[in-house]
Amino acid sequence: MSFDFSKLLKEGSDAAETVIKNKNEIKAVFDDLEYSISQFLSIDIYFREVTELEEVDTRLEQMKMAAFPIAMQPSNRRKPTGFMQLFLTTHLTAVEELFIKVKYSENGYPVTVVDGKARYIAHTQNELFETLGYVASNPNNHIMFKSFKNEYHRLQK
Repeated sequence: MSFDFSKLLKEGSDAAETVIKNKNEIKAVFDDLEYSISQFLSIDIYFREVTELEEVDTRLEQMKMAAFPIAMQPSNRRKPTGFMQLFLTTHLTAVEELFIKVKYSENGYPVTVVDGKARYIAHTQNELFETLGYVASNPNNHIMFKSFKNEYHRLQK
C-alpha cells in the first residue's frame, strides 16, 4: 500500500506562505506606525516588546510562604498572559512608556490590540491599520506622547 503525502505537503507549504505574508503585513503596519510617531514627536523612537506576565497576588504569595517549608513551596513563577506589551522608547534616553498591548496569532491574524480599556481585533491588514488609527488618535495616548516628549527633552538637557 502506497501513501501519497504530496497534496498535504503542498497545502502545508501554501499555508506557510500565507503565515509569512501575514506576519510581514503586520510588521509593515507596526513599522509605519513607529515611523509616523517618530515623525510626529520629532524624536527617533522605537517599539520595545515585552512579554506580559500575570499579576501576582502578594497576599496569596505570603500565605504560601507561611504554609509551606521553602523546599515544598509551589512555584511562584509568573505565567505569560499571551499579550506583548509595546513600549514607546528611544535609544538615547531611558524614557519609556507603555503604549499598547498586542496579542499575535500563530498564523499572523487575528491580531488583538488593547489600548487602555478598549480592545480591538483585526483580521486583515486593513483592519489592523484602522485599529492602530484609533489608537493613534486616542486623546489619552496624546497625553502620554506629550509626557514622553517632555521627559525625553528634560533628560537631553
